[in-house]
Amino acid sequence: MPETACALNLPEDWAAIAQALDEHGHAPLPGLLDPEAARRLGERLAQGPRERLETLGLGQGEGVRAGLPHGHWDSLHAPLAAIANRWCQAFGQPEQHTTHGQVHCAHLTRLGPEDFMTLHPGDDDPALLPVRLLVLLSDPQDFSGGELVLTEQRPRMQSRPWVVPLARGDGVLLCNQRRPVRNNQGQLYGAQLRHGIGRVRSGVRVGLEVSFQGRHDG
Repeated sequence: MPETACALNLPEDWAAIAQALDEHGHAPLPGLLDPEAARRLGERLAQGPRERLETLGLGQGEGVRAGLPHGHWDSLHAPLAAIANRWCQAFGQPEQHTTHGQVHCAHLTRLGPEDFMTLHPGDDDPALLPVRLLVLLSDPQDFSGGELVLTEQRPRMQSRPWVVPLARGDGVLLCNQRRPVRNNQGQLYGAQLRHGIGRVRSGVRVGLEVSFQGRHDG
């Protein structure tokens, strides 16, 4: 399948994005893709070979391993790597993520009526950045249900839930590994975020998940 090019409306206020990731484990990227570009991207990427989410233990629906072009998508890597390296330092670890990486892989999800994605923490592969990108490629008017649901697990505390509203072309960055958080006593611990997609009641919901290369070689 040929790679699909599309321009991203890249964020400018990375300080605010870093703060949101620090505090909540996720950060919205509204209008990352123009709606028409999001629609075309979803149609193009859906032409790839499909697999059932059931076989992956991720719920019910279809997944497509998608190819994204280098360039626009890779430009998100450097600021995300800087955030990841700061988290490494907070945990007392040396900086380990290259700032010259690129997209590792992308998956398209296609959820029809009664389909869903289970709550899961994402890929904990240490060779990847601990932040991944989700983008909604469908128009919310074309389906009902299918909300993006997040929960955060903290030691000895109740989980915090979020439902994140998205328009077509909106993105959201998620921390998919531990991130450093301090409690009221100033003690450092690792918070874990899980994400899933609520059951689709009608229509079809198409979304994209993108992960990025992380560690330095060797």
